[in-house]
Amino acid sequence: MAHTAGRAISTLGSEPGRQKGRVVIEGPWSLEPASGGQVRDYARHARSLSARRARQRVLVLALAGIVVAIGTVVAGPRAVRILTARPDAAAQAAVSAREKAAAWIVQWVSNSAMISCDPLMCTVLHARGMPSPRLARIGIDAPDPEGSDVVAATEAIRQRFGVRLARVFAPTVLASFGHGPARVDVRVVTNVGGARRYLRQLQANEQARRTYGRAFARNGNLAESRRAARLMRNGRVDLRILTTLVVLVHEMPLTILGFGGAAPGSGSAMPLLSVDVTAGTRPGGITAASSGFAQVEAATCVAKIMDVLRAQIPPLQPASFEELQSPDGLHFVRIDYGAPTPTQVFTGPA
Repeated sequence: MAHTAGRAISTLGSEPGRQKGRVVIEGPWSLEPASGGQVRDYARHARSLSARRARQRVLVLALAGIVVAIGTVVAGPRAVRILTARPDAAAQAAVSAREKAAAWIVQWVSNSAMISCDPLMCTVLHARGMPSPRLARIGIDAPDPEGSDVVAATEAIRQRFGVRLARVFAPTVLASFGHGPARVDVRVVTNVGGARRYLRQLQANEQARRTYGRAFARNGNLAESRRAARLMRNGRVDLRILTTLVVLVHEMPLTILGFGGAAPGSGSAMPLLSVDVTAGTRPGGITAASSGFAQVEAATCVAKIMDVLRAQIPPLQPASFEELQSPDGLHFVRIDYGAPTPTQVFTGPA
């Protein structure tokens, strides 16, 4: 069959040298002999199969490079944000709770008390200055908190002991820091024959604080603010403080400036552990409290208070005491006692 452009297309395969069923395309490009006098039976611009594959590979690699470049532009800033972002909020909360709990334990827990903790919490406490002999690492040095005075109950400790932590080993909370899984509870470990017995003793101790506090608030040699008197009547003041104040008030008139030492997260059964006290009254019955912490002639009396405190023996020996001065010039003594409060000293066994 003839074509007007000079091409002849045959699909019959009856001509000599042609294979049956083969399609041959002829045109002007196939009529000219090659440089060697041989006629090409394929187009000049055609490529071999291997050349096509090589070209396809080049195209694929080029496309892949473009995709990677686009992905880098889009995802790069996100990756930088991830790498430079602050630590996870939950991890930060856990770190903060452990640090606050450790600071409170070092300041307020008695310097003779043993502390149970998980290995990480023990490391934080040791870094805060707690001596290693006072730390019982749960799972390493001890199987449970028994034998310690307090336990720093992190999430790891709570998961390890479950309900037995409060029902068996440590029934009351001295202080609590953080929330949720990050929370650290500083709990009292009972060593008096079980959790129920300890709770009975604590209840008796609280009742004794109310009784002694109401009686002491009526002492004529004692002056205090309304808030301080209310705290004593409600049984909120540690019996060791009340007993020490009784000793002091027999030596001189006193003014109670205030009570402190309340731990965050503690219940009302946990007493206040600190008191600020100074000399009693000035002529005319004006006290340091009623005059708005005005200057009083207290140097001699404050020195005597310090002497009495130095002579105390356990359990009335304070954890710490120091002479301080208010911004308006008032000299006073701050007396701190350690936690946990001894429940048997003044109330006897329950």
